Amino acid sequence: MKYIIAVVLIILLLVGAQSFLGEQAESKEQSPAPVSETKIQEEVIVEGIVAPSRDLLLKMVSNSTVEEINVEIGDRVEVNAPILMLNSERAEALLRQRIAGRDAAKARLDEVKAGARDEEVEAMRAKCEVTRIQRNRLPDEAAEEDKEIATAELRACESQLALLEKGARPETIKAVEAELAGAEAMLREAEKALDEMVLRAPCTCVVADLKIEVGEQVTPGVPVVQLIDLSSGWVVQATDLGELDVVRVHPGDKVKVRFDSLPDVELDGVVERVGIIGQERAGDTTFDAEIRLDNQDERLRGNLTAAITIFPESH
Repeated sequence: MKYIIAVVLIILLLVGAQSFLGEQAESKEQSPAPVSETKIQEEVIVEGIVAPSRDLLLKMVSNSTVEEINVEIGDRVEVNAPILMLNSERAEALLRQRIAGRDAAKARLDEVKAGARDEEVEAMRAKCEVTRIQRNRLPDEAAEEDKEIATAELRACESQLALLEKGARPETIKAVEAELAGAEAMLREAEKALDEMVLRAPCTCVVADLKIEVGEQVTPGVPVVQLIDLSSGWVVQATDLGELDVVRVHPGDKVKVRFDSLPDVELDGVVERVGIIGQERAGDTTFDAEIRLDNQDERLRGNLTAAITIFPESH
């Protein structure tokens, strides 16, 4: 009897072990394969402002006082339109002087090319004849020195007559032509200086700022007017791109932009440029980025606040 009980126990143990091993194998077969982790690119949300794609700071090259300002901030100006004028009294006086110098040089050249007038030739002939008579009338007992002086005066007179009859030499004409060319060059400089008394618009723009008033002295090289070229459109400048996000953002990334003052407007764009030097703002290091808009909205204005959503791509 004990023998039978022992055999039964052994059989039960063997069956239990086999069942346990089968369950373990089935469990392994049913276990799902590990799922590879997928890298998810999160959006980058920053703030920004609307800015002109191209603005111009105009400077004067002349030192004078402002006499007239023809525009106000916000005015639209066409290309070549006068924006402001400086006092031009000195420039105008210089121009008159240069015109007179040019005219005198031209008259001299015309005179040299035309040669001597008939009356000048006749007068020189008469002078030579008188000199010849005076020399011939010297008595034989006259001093040799007096005779030599009379002969030299006659030869000089005859040389001058020959020049008058022949006309001006080529080198004389060239010298006077060079004189005229110099006078004309100085005249062009004076005309340019007078033109620089007027500041003109280089493009069809909007006046963003006037940095000077009538009566103030202009310093050459210092900006006096800021213009915005609207033909280039608007861009959006991100101003608070954090250092953890800047490494994920690259030129070419897609962007969506919304505006606080235009809740019904959402514009697509692309990252045009990412700053390479951070700025310290409120204890944090932030970077700038420039967003080029795919489309424009006529209601956009400079410095409007914008909410920017950047979609970083894998790089």
